[in-house]
Amino acid sequence: MPPINPKDQNKTPDANRPSPLTVEERLRLRDRDVRDLQIALERTTAELEALRTEIKKLVVWIDSLAKSTRDMAESRIWRTLTRVAGLALSLSRLGRRTSTQTAESGAQSKDPASDYRQWIAAFEWRDGAAIELRLGSFTNRPRISIVTPCFTPGSGAARGALERTVASVLAQSCREWELCVAGIRSGQTVRQDPRIRTKWLETPPGEAAVWNAALELASGEYVALLEPGCVLAQDALYHVLELLNREPAADVIYSDQDSIDDAGRRTDPFFKPDWSPDLLLSMNYVGGLLLFRRALAAGAGGFREGASQSQDYDLLLRLVERTSNIRHIPKVLYHQPAARPKRDREADRRVLEDHLRRTHSGGWAEPDADGGAWRIRYPIPLDARVSIIIPSGGKVDLLEACLNHLAAKTDFPRYEIVLVDNSSCLAVERFARGWSAGSRIVRYIDWRGKPFNFSTLCNEAARQCDSPFLLFLNDDTIVITHDWLRAMVELGARPEVGAVGARLLFPDGRIQHAGIALGLYGRCGHIFKGLDSGKPHYFGLDRVIRNVSAVTGACLLVRADVFREAGGFDEDHFPVDGNDPDLCLRIAEKGYRVLYTPYAELYHHESVSKGVFDQQAHPPEYQAFCQRWAEKIRHDPFYSPNLTRLDVDCSPRRKDE
Repeated sequence: MPPINPKDQNKTPDANRPSPLTVEERLRLRDRDVRDLQIALERTTAELEALRTEIKKLVVWIDSLAKSTRDMAESRIWRTLTRVAGLALSLSRLGRRTSTQTAESGAQSKDPASDYRQWIAAFEWRDGAAIELRLGSFTNRPRISIVTPCFTPGSGAARGALERTVASVLAQSCREWELCVAGIRSGQTVRQDPRIRTKWLETPPGEAAVWNAALELASGEYVALLEPGCVLAQDALYHVLELLNREPAADVIYSDQDSIDDAGRRTDPFFKPDWSPDLLLSMNYVGGLLLFRRALAAGAGGFREGASQSQDYDLLLRLVERTSNIRHIPKVLYHQPAARPKRDREADRRVLEDHLRRTHSGGWAEPDADGGAWRIRYPIPLDARVSIIIPSGGKVDLLEACLNHLAAKTDFPRYEIVLVDNSSCLAVERFARGWSAGSRIVRYIDWRGKPFNFSTLCNEAARQCDSPFLLFLNDDTIVITHDWLRAMVELGARPEVGAVGARLLFPDGRIQHAGIALGLYGRCGHIFKGLDSGKPHYFGLDRVIRNVSAVTGACLLVRADVFREAGGFDEDHFPVDGNDPDLCLRIAEKGYRVLYTPYAELYHHESVSKGVFDQQAHPPEYQAFCQRWAEKIRHDPFYSPNLTRLDVDCSPRRKDE
């Protein structure tokens, strides 16, 4: 320390020294310091609380995992889980490839023809003696009239096609049938058999006249449509009788189908869903084999002039207007020629719009971009308003991109944005209160510092909304199509519809969501996930409006009254995982339809906004879902039992599944 100069001891205080602070200034400084300390303390407290919550969740998770491991190991789904683990291990070994290359490589490595041959060998073996015994035990044995129209003169090709069709009918293991053939006589010959009835027309008639001439020959309780060149499986009518003995009230019946060439090679199996009324409006997925009560067809007026080459589609639409007893046989009972003429698109449009007028839906038909299916449009009520509910975990960069694209690209004007802040900091609130797009602002709900429970977040927000529609949207989504919200609202506004899901893509363009199928990987999964969105998949089902059992909650529109009727999301059993399919299934149990639309398209990063713990598997939720929905997992009505449960590409089921 330097010595003190004695001269300095006699000096007065330095005039440049700052004057003492006033009491008011000291108080202001102290208040500022206290506020800073309070903010820091709140931040630290929130972080500590979040950390304690994470630790508690980890402890609970570890305890539940320990308790459930033994049960899981002994459960029926364990084999499926181990297969999934093997699949995950195989995928991890391909880590150097990009995800797109992996998906494309997997698609290219599959041989659909070989997969189908293996399916035929595994699942189509028949026991003739057992079938004969079963046929003898049936008490309900209605006659089935098979009607076959002949539109072209009997050239070599036409005669060969008719002969193959007639031969397949004569080979039926079930004998309760009659074959009714009508059409242009020139050159046509049919085998002599007392069960075959013919009516030849001398003058070239219209298509409806030929179909009706064949139908007039029918005397059976049920009628089946069978065009020349198409072939019935040997036990097709046996399986029809089998169903009618289980469900004698069935009015309309259809089966799966495939294609067959002149050498008898079978390809392109179409394993269809059960009755799907909205899919039927997108495409005539029913096709063949189509059976129906003859009295029902008579009441509908038979075949109509003006339907042109869409006679089957037109009649089917009029039949389903009169009955809900429609049944599907998940067996390939119908083989159509591999080379078939294209459908008459204008005729399809006419019969669709006639149906929409008869049902007073107010809808109209538009061709899809690929030209192979239809998009049915519906009017939107003038008072339709949507509350878009967005839970946020604190990643402001994702949230900002989500809101900016939402405001810039949404052409449906009547919506509000409701943000539920489940973060542990101030950043989301600051952003939300400062964000605007023109006159549009965010309605902010503070849910900070609480454990992540997606169901609770959404339910709490829904309770604070009075809009007729609720749309639950993840904060890691980006709007692609301008009419996305309009596309969802026009479907959700229909009284028979309860929930609507969107088409979601990964940022690299692969499909992230195109509907959920029950039974995939032992519980449920997104079909077509990871596949190229630039090409159609499995008869174009990823590109049409269709009925599904469930859709993802990442972009889910629900009518508010339906949401409340179903009880909202299940906060107790599904706080993190499984809450969206569970809600959809409960909505369906109330009698409402769940739809997927490809016309609402968004990017989805998938779980980027969740914490590390929240992205992990949750055994209690897994088990709760499997127990509650065991029957749906065994049979999803909109996902054929003939399709694999171990992949997302709708390939044929394998023998070891």
